[in-house]
Amino acid sequence: MVDSKINIEVFLFFAVLASCMIGAQVFGVSFAKIALVPLELFLLFRLKKLKVRLNKEKKMLLTWFGLVLVSSFLNFVVTDSPLKGYKTLLLLNIAQTLFFHIPILFMLGGERNIFDKMKRFVMIVAKINCVWSIVQFIAWYIFRFDFNRFFFIDVLHGFLGSREWTAWYNDSLSIAIRPTGLNHDPAFLSLLLVIGFILVESKFWKYLFFIGTVAAMSRVGIVSIVIFFFYEKCKTGVLKINFKKAISGFFVSFAFVFFSVWLYNNNVFVENQVDKIGSRLVSIIGSEHGDGTDRHIMYFPTAVKASIEMPVFNQLFGVGTRAGGNAYILTETYKQVFSLNKAQQTETWSVECDPAELLLGMGVLGFVLYYYIMIYFMRKYRKKVQDQAIFLMLIIFGIMYNVSMHPLITLLLMTAAQQSRDQQYCLEGEYAV
Repeated sequence: MVDSKINIEVFLFFAVLASCMIGAQVFGVSFAKIALVPLELFLLFRLKKLKVRLNKEKKMLLTWFGLVLVSSFLNFVVTDSPLKGYKTLLLLNIAQTLFFHIPILFMLGGERNIFDKMKRFVMIVAKINCVWSIVQFIAWYIFRFDFNRFFFIDVLHGFLGSREWTAWYNDSLSIAIRPTGLNHDPAFLSLLLVIGFILVESKFWKYLFFIGTVAAMSRVGIVSIVIFFFYEKCKTGVLKINFKKAISGFFVSFAFVFFSVWLYNNNVFVENQVDKIGSRLVSIIGSEHGDGTDRHIMYFPTAVKASIEMPVFNQLFGVGTRAGGNAYILTETYKQVFSLNKAQQTETWSVECDPAELLLGMGVLGFVLYYYIMIYFMRKYRKKVQDQAIFLMLIIFGIMYNVSMHPLITLLLMTAAQQSRDQQYCLEGEYAV
């Protein structure tokens, strides 16, 4: 048995940290999946006797995981795709669901307050990524130094992958950095910062999370934070003004704005970065045909058309989760709406829009079930503003990006489904029943 002095927090924190390092791989295997191994082994060794008593939340997630298995298996047998890696991805879906997600969902039931621990670790990891991204930003604009390349390539020698670990915003005139934190994609960084913004109480950290999101040029991240700000005020009924705090806030904001304007006028690099951020924010409401925003907006309408053109089997079960892009290729519905890059036309890919990816990847059944689960959790935690807001923001964030199968979100759902009073197992020590 595992040493009683070792508790689940060590393994859960490692799993959360790894799940927030999207793009990290060890010998070609996702670091997020590798981190689930010690967590699952710990839970298995702590297990003495299994008593299955499923609550409604676990039944819903088991149904979801079962649908992932059915969709992946049937498509592996029936569906052919010209895109590389399709069959391999379906097998990976089956393997991670059977050997990681379902067992961990069952075994987490013996751990008390697991969702609270999960949220605490997510907040810690969000702070780490926030500080990391700010260091990235400062290192580039002061020293023209790519901090992520130095750490992941020069220090780790590509152990976690030799891909590009920093994102850039290019136009015909200049280049600007988009900090990524411990990820390779600024969108996944902003997802973590949004969740951190929701969970943290400190106004200092809220400012940092917002600044980190702006620096990453994440339009959906900025919109999500603004929506949460007003949502929280409405839910808690604190729209009334505290004049003492308002005055102090005014002077702090004025000093910040004054310094920002001075920096903008006296530093060409900061001016360039601000201009790029501004152009991305403007594109939210004024996109041009064929640009990234326009493509994201058109993903779902095009997905509906593609779904209608697919066989009934694929309409119900999709083409396999994380492989929704295959449906566009198979039906060719995208050609009159937006263009795809070379990688999207040759390799299996997921659609950067949850409604579209769910409809195409998991079919109508998966689409309905996923949003039923999210709305259910929103209702379950309706008396806890922060907890409810997490699921609301995931729905909003997913409109412009694909987060439904993000490893962190899967962990969040599995821990949120647990109830401390509902012990599913006979465990040794204080958890024995």
